[in-house]
Amino acid sequence: MKHLLDLQKNECRYPVGEDARGHLFCAEPVRDEKCSYCKAHADIAYTGMLADAPGGHGRPGGNPEIKPGRIRVVSPEYTI
Repeated sequence: MKHLLDLQKNECRYPVGEDARGHLFCAEPVRDEKCSYCKAHADIAYTGMLADAPGGHGRPGGNPEIKPGRIRVVSPEYTI
C-alpha cells in the first residue's frame, strides 16, 4: 500500500484505507496500461462492464442489474 503521490505509473490506484498521512492505495501492478487498477480491483470496480466490450475490464456478462459502462461504488467514502 502506498500514498497517491508515492505511486508509480503502473501501480494500482484502488483506495484500500488510510493512515495518519492520508489515503492509501493498493499499488499492485495494473491490469494493463489502459486501466488504473490491478486485475482484482478492476473486477470489483467494473462489474457492470462486459469483458468483450471495447475497453471493458469486467467479468464476462457482468451483473444484469448494473448497466454496461456504469461503475459500482464499493466504498461509501468514495462516491462517483
